[in-house]
Parts: sequence; C-alpha cells; structure tokens
Amino acid sequence: MRHPVPARPPLLPFLKPASTQQPWKDVSPEPAPAARRIQPACFARVLVAIPLLALGVAEGVGADGVLETGLRSYHFNTSFATGYALYTKGFWAGEATNDWSLEAVSMDRFEDTGTYLVGGNVHRFSAQWFSTLFVGRGSGINWPKLRVDATVYRKWFTDQSLVTGLGVGHYDAPEGGRDRWLLADANIYLPGPWIVQTSLTLNRSDPGGIASEHGLIALTHLRPRDRQLTLSLRSGEAGYIDPGSAGQVSREVGYAFTSIGLNWRQWWGPGWGTQLGVERYMRSAYDQTSLDLGVFREF
Repeated sequence: MRHPVPARPPLLPFLKPASTQQPWKDVSPEPAPAARRIQPACFARVLVAIPLLALGVAEGVGADGVLETGLRSYHFNTSFATGYALYTKGFWAGEATNDWSLEAVSMDRFEDTGTYLVGGNVHRFSAQWFSTLFVGRGSGINWPKLRVDATVYRKWFTDQSLVTGLGVGHYDAPEGGRDRWLLADANIYLPGPWIVQTSLTLNRSDPGGIASEHGLIALTHLRPRDRQLTLSLRSGEAGYIDPGSAGQVSREVGYAFTSIGLNWRQWWGPGWGTQLGVERYMRSAYDQTSLDLGVFREF
C-alpha cells in the first residue's frame, strides 16, 4: 500500500486544506444573541457523501488514500454565538502522475448556515516539478462563491530537501467583492523529523484596489505512520468590501490580523488515527478560538 501524504513534499497542501482553516478573508457580522441549532440533516449528507464518493473512485482506479471526518467549534471573546462546522474529506492516489482530494464542509457560524465543496489535484510533471490545484464553491456569508488556488512547485537538491512554489489565487466574496493574490512558498526538510514552511501572500481586493499582504511560518515534527505536530503563525493585513446599509455607499476596509495554530495528528493503530487542532485568530473586531477533532482511516 502506498502512503503518499507524508512521503511526497510539500507536506502542507494536504496537511490542512484551506477550507477548514480560519480564512484570512473574513466577514464582519453583527453580534448574534444566541447559538443556532446545528442542522443535522444537512451535516449528515456532508458526512456521508464524500467517503462514499472517495471509496467508489478509489475502488474504480485501484488507488490508495485517506478518509477523514471531524467537528470544529468557534468561540469568540464578544457576544457572537458559538459556531460549529462538520467536515469530511477524502484523498486518494491515482495513476503515476495525479493524486486527488475532495472535501465538503457544513458550517453554522455568525447566525448563518452554509456549505463549501472543494476539489484538489496534485499533478507531477517530472521528478522535480509538480503542481497543486484547488477549486471550491460555497454558500452563505462564511464561504466564497468561488475560490481557486493554483501553485507550481519545484524540488531542489539531490535529497529534495527544499521545495519552492509560486501560485495565484482568485476569490469571489459572497457580498460581491473579489480578491486576487500571488503566493510565494518554501518548504524546507531539515535533518531528522523537522519541516519548516514559509510563505508570503500579496493580495488585491476589488472594487477599490485594496492592497494587503500576509505571511505564514510553520514548523512540523513528523514521524510517518506515528505522529505529526505542526505549530503555525500567520500574520499581516487583509481587505474587504463593507456593503454598508441600504442607500449608503460601500466602504473599503483594511485590517490587521494574527492567527496561531497547533495541530496534532496521531496514528493509534495500522491505518487509522485522530487529529486535534486549536487556533487563535485575533483582529480588531473580535478574537476567535477554534477547536477541532477528526478521525481518519487509510485504505
């Protein structure tokens, strides 16, 4: 059985897909008085659909992969109601040149319920060059109408201990704005079980041409088939379009943010394990702490 996730650099594109992270492109709702009930029927469909689809595709092409499902909660330092999200995702190795992923998320946050579906591909052009592509569509105020992330990577040195990437992204916001960005990324595989990732994102928000940038640094301690610990720090600026009240002109807004995260992925037996995560997201409007728990199974 192949296990492509920990073995193929870079590690992080499939470590924690963007759809389940605290988005750096966020919303600014009014405080909610009380938490809404999770919609069980909607979440049940999310939890069932992706594993069945992933297993079906994997069986059809004779591939190996991973299935994971989990719960995330969002806690605020203001009167915002506690939010919840359920996700399920599948990753499977296809033929020699392509790997695939599919993830669905259903979220109840800021008094709005929405879903997000994102598909991903890793394509290997040669022993040194490969690309990643993620395309997602969502509903509600928490998710983009459309998001596309595309990055080309190159492995360096005989031991492939350095992997660099250049990427672009596109984001259609639910309120009608649009973001486009450039990404520079580097993954450094140090001697032993340590991996360092750094990235810089240059973003433009329209209408208004709001320029912003933010950076990421992450340190991973990886023992394949045993344990994976990742500490990450993301900080910088972001811009968004505030549509304002009826009859008012929209405002162009920029804000600073910082997020600190810790993720623990643990194998408890042959082919299965759990992942635990905590993230603290801080900006002027509110601070948010998210907690997540997932269970994964390899096939």
